[in-house]
Amino acid sequence: MSNSLQQNKGHPSPLGATAEGDSINFALWAPKADKAQLSIFTCEQDTSIGTFNLNLTENRTGEIWHIALQGLPPTFDYTWFLDGPHLNKADLPFQMNRTLVDPYAHALNTPATWMSPQPPTLRARYLESQSFDWQDVRKPSIPHEQLIIYEMHVRSFTIDKSSDCKHPGTYLGIVEKIPYLKELGVNAIELLPIYEFDETAYKVVDPTTQRPLCNYWGYSTVSFFCPMRRFGTSQGIAAAITEFKTMVRELHKAGIEVILDVVYNHTSEGLNRIFSWKGIDNSHYYLVDNQGNDLNFSGTGNTFACNAAATQELILQSLRFWADEMQVDGFRFDLASVLTRGENGTPLKTPPVLIAIANDPYLRSVKLIAEGWDAAGLYQLGEFPSWGPWSEWNGKYRDSVRRFIKGTDGYAGAFAASISGSQELYRPYPLGPLHSVNFVTCHDGFSLHDLTNYQGKHNLRNGEENRDGNDQNDSWNCGFEGPTDDPNIVELRQRQMRNFHLALMLSLGIPMVLMGDEYGHTKEGNNNTWCQDNELNWFNWKTLDHNEDFFRFFQKLIHFRKKHPLLRRKKFYSQHDITWYGLNGSSPDWSEKSRFVAACLNAKSHRLFFAFNADFSPASFTLPPLKNHKGWTRIIDTSLLPPQDFSDHPEALQNSSYTLPSHAAALFESG
Repeated sequence: MSNSLQQNKGHPSPLGATAEGDSINFALWAPKADKAQLSIFTCEQDTSIGTFNLNLTENRTGEIWHIALQGLPPTFDYTWFLDGPHLNKADLPFQMNRTLVDPYAHALNTPATWMSPQPPTLRARYLESQSFDWQDVRKPSIPHEQLIIYEMHVRSFTIDKSSDCKHPGTYLGIVEKIPYLKELGVNAIELLPIYEFDETAYKVVDPTTQRPLCNYWGYSTVSFFCPMRRFGTSQGIAAAITEFKTMVRELHKAGIEVILDVVYNHTSEGLNRIFSWKGIDNSHYYLVDNQGNDLNFSGTGNTFACNAAATQELILQSLRFWADEMQVDGFRFDLASVLTRGENGTPLKTPPVLIAIANDPYLRSVKLIAEGWDAAGLYQLGEFPSWGPWSEWNGKYRDSVRRFIKGTDGYAGAFAASISGSQELYRPYPLGPLHSVNFVTCHDGFSLHDLTNYQGKHNLRNGEENRDGNDQNDSWNCGFEGPTDDPNIVELRQRQMRNFHLALMLSLGIPMVLMGDEYGHTKEGNNNTWCQDNELNWFNWKTLDHNEDFFRFFQKLIHFRKKHPLLRRKKFYSQHDITWYGLNGSSPDWSEKSRFVAACLNAKSHRLFFAFNADFSPASFTLPPLKNHKGWTRIIDTSLLPPQDFSDHPEALQNSSYTLPSHAAALFESG
């Protein structure tokens, strides 16, 4: 068929494979190669359509190889081959028989079925552009102060048979559950990685069940432009793109934003698996030493060189694609401190890639969230806002809230600071408390249920002899490790779960909740379920039905926050906005042994008073007096059994004195 193809020299921009009239232009950045070859294949028969040797004079402009072909079918696979000198020890030798995937490919020849073997040769797939009807639906553009984020995994949300979905484990499965998300009250979902990844890469079996484990969470990117095909419903690769867009459109119709958890700190390539960036220019795309060894700041053995010119452009174009073509609303950057590292991994004061992202017109309206640390000890919490309007996963918030509520000495002040928006971290920056994404739990670590059920991690099923996962969980099993029928322990655990959720919903900043926490999902004490494609990660809709009391509390508190401007402030509290109290109406006690925190939030005609008693003994306190003969109404008391824990008919207090039992919290309202 190559005889029927017409070719011309093409041009260097844009990178990737792009339709231009009746031709396809191919452009690849590969400055160190002195030979380049492009091969075209059919998709189904896997037969060659043609091979084209590019001319160094005609088909290269600067550092970019390019060629245009006319007469190609609407869909085909293609791959690059490069040759050239081995310039130095930091570069891998070119191999003309090594197939290389276009870094800008929008689809790959990956399998359609979950856990199917990957193809022996990974190739880019060209898809003819297809129109999509967005039905004039626009992005919700929810203000930061109104966000309530729901962190979730596409497959986990609906793959369990209890979901009763027509399309379980897919983008369209999420569409089927939009009414549930609306009922819960969240208005943004944060999806664990949906860029194409190889779930079969982890070659270990569960020592308990002898079933194969997998790279389930997907933090190992194969392509930065391709939606995960196995999250689609159809055999056709184009369906994954269409169904992803359908999911985004329908969520936007419901007023729910879509935030992607993106992994630009490393890729799934390694010295034993070279399929794209390493074979094109190892020492540019990756941080390496003078001997060509990978520098490991990501914990995975290879680290992307995010501030190198071509890598920076790749990241920028990828973000633009998802924000514009796919209409997503924001990005959460995994191990984002890697994006601040320059040559040799040295942290930069003004990282070019972060400056470019902050100033890019296509990204100006998207939400940017940083995980402000990396796997090599660079901890930058509170520093990302200096490069733009970044919010951050606030790990210090998580730690302070966990420690105070379980009764650790010395955390009353830290707890108060955390629920006040973490001024010590974010006062200098423009978003104020909205720089802080507050969370008690996330995918990485214990679920809310397990935080109150397990003292230590139980990760044997991961096949690493319990060595993996964090050893510092700040958890408390309430007196017994794991499941128990003891009614006192069960009740205390439920109370603690309510305490954590109340603290989160009262805090200034952006709250994020973990999928499944609303019904008390358990991972059976496993705090690192990255490799578990089973009930440890799957949302169980039957358990949701059985735990309707806790779901009710969880849901009502979300909706309570959405209705109260006092809890959705853009600015930090002034001394007029909040008053702190101690026991029996005394001044607040920030001493080492204090385990009681209470405050009154003040507005002209409305007040909220909350109190947290993390002590092992009851605590009595006095609510502040009110003018104009107004009184206080109790909304929440986490020590009470449902439905009184969050009463549908709030009880007016007869006097201003109140006593909380140990490990309990309460919320009162006036106005």
